[in-house]
Amino acid sequence: MKRAKRSPRKRVLLADDHLYVSETLRLHLEERAADRFEVVAVAGDGVQAVAETRRLKPDLVVMDVQMPKMDGISALREMKKLKPAPAVLILSAYDDRAHILDALRAGADDYLLKKEMTPEKLVLHMKRAVSGPPPSQGGALGALVNALGEVSEASGLTVVELEILRLAAHRGASAKEISKELSDGRMTVRTVATLWQHIYDKLGVRSQAQAVCAAVQRGLISAE
Repeated sequence: MKRAKRSPRKRVLLADDHLYVSETLRLHLEERAADRFEVVAVAGDGVQAVAETRRLKPDLVVMDVQMPKMDGISALREMKKLKPAPAVLILSAYDDRAHILDALRAGADDYLLKKEMTPEKLVLHMKRAVSGPPPSQGGALGALVNALGEVSEASGLTVVELEILRLAAHRGASAKEISKELSDGRMTVRTVATLWQHIYDKLGVRSQAQAVCAAVQRGLISAE
């Protein structure tokens, strides 16, 4: 009986301006996922990360946001222009909505906070970045839910749902426009519709107009 061929290891570039971080990541991968991932290069700044990505064509880049010469978001945009473009996992200390959304808009395949990183989580997010998350947490929605899924105690709405309400209130954004704004079009219109239904249920309303009005009246979003 023939043995099933083992899938080739994914080639990985690590990009962080702190060498000890890259070395820690390398050790984690050697100990936990040597059969799945191979570190082919380490970069200490955004310019070097883009150059090495262009030269080596890795399957996955694990990259920090704050780096010298070129920040991680700018480097990410340059990497996504390449053919083929690598999958990119952003590993960052920033947990605010602005940084996470900037990364997703620029094309990040996943986002992991450094303070929440364990060897197991690192490998899980790397696998998800290169192969895609399970259907229940597909594409950009999965990244948004993972990174921005915290719930406001006052409203019960997630940060993603509040962002949808803001876009509808301030721009009159359609589902397609919301998809483009939140995930550069990778979130499907159907997913946006599902999120709207969650908003209706939580606010006790039946339409987008009623949802926006309720959110403004309750002080969840501004009217302007």
